[in-house]
Amino acid sequence: MRFVPRFESLSVVLASREMVELARVTLPEDEPRGPDAELELDVAAAWLVEGGVLEFVLPTKLSCARCHGGGCDACGRAGAFGVASEAIRVELGGGSARDTQLRLPRQGVPGADGVARGDLFLTLRSRDAADARLVFVPRRASLEAQRSELMRRSLWMAGLLVLTFVGLLKLSGWL
Repeated sequence: MRFVPRFESLSVVLASREMVELARVTLPEDEPRGPDAELELDVAAAWLVEGGVLEFVLPTKLSCARCHGGGCDACGRAGAFGVASEAIRVELGGGSARDTQLRLPRQGVPGADGVARGDLFLTLRSRDAADARLVFVPRRASLEAQRSELMRRSLWMAGLLVLTFVGLLKLSGWL
């Protein structure tokens, strides 16, 4: 399963005409790459508000991002590309129930002759119910898993410290 790279900075212009930097794609755009593809998924609005990790399997056909499925030179007039089905994980920041479009660098169509993959433009449409093929791990669930792992490690280290202390007491003759 591949994990999608995070963004470093993204700018938006607010209603007050103030530009706010949110994220920037950290991969260079000028190197050769394969064609860009697009995919639309219906996501529960609650997922977009809460934030967490969205997992899904790419379908074997992805629409061409240049012509939106109409057919162009990039896709050989087919409007879509055949790709290998693979698992993708996307981290959702949360906070908004609006439709969202994400640009996932190097997650699109593989290029010819070993050229890097193109980008995948993922549109998340806010709906009452999500696609059945999506798996969502809420942020609080991942925090609970991290907390239980930290607790397990802490207890193991405490036990090790007690054994070390008892061993030192025996060596010094106190026990």
